[in-house]
Amino acid sequence: QKALDHLPDEIAVLFNNPLSDDLITILCLNFLPDDALAELAESSEDQGLVLGHEVLDDYFLGKLVLHSILIVVSEKLEAYKVSFEEFQAVFKRCSNIEKQYSGLMVLLQRLHCSNGSDGEKASSGSFFWGENVADDIKLISKTTTSELIELEQLRVPDDVIQKLAYGISVSLEERASLLELKRMAMIKFIQLDELADGDDIN
Repeated sequence: QKALDHLPDEIAVLFNNPLSDDLITILCLNFLPDDALAELAESSEDQGLVLGHEVLDDYFLGKLVLHSILIVVSEKLEAYKVSFEEFQAVFKRCSNIEKQYSGLMVLLQRLHCSNGSDGEKASSGSFFWGENVADDIKLISKTTTSELIELEQLRVPDDVIQKLAYGISVSLEERASLLELKRMAMIKFIQLDELADGDDIN
């Protein structure tokens, strides 16, 4: 336990270093046997247990770690999607929000439709944002253009529009890091298979 005290409580996935040593170390803890962990911890007790990219070169351990990453990232990306039904449910639960920002739903529908979706789809099972990066970038750009000239009629406060754009921007930034992590994991996954195939040929 002492050898793991240096690890953070939460792991941040950064775009410039998504597959960090801390992330690899924590994921390996779930798959390495106790005796192997004890040996590693004993050899690195002074500086703390850190497992780097080299452990991913092991076919079986690497596949387990990378497969876990791909599953978790896919689930996490799904959580960023905001659908019409979810947004509407928030309004129904919070009547004060519904009264204050009654035009926001209409505004989102208009922006959504102008992004290439038809009106029927916008009100039935589609996503306002969080599904497609390119569409979300378009949506942010539309919140700062003349397309919002009807804001006064829709009675959507400017600060709400700013918060909307900021929220989508943060979502995009976080998803970009997760997608980069997914890309790196898939590349390494394929490399392991190619190395294994090469060994079989030899």
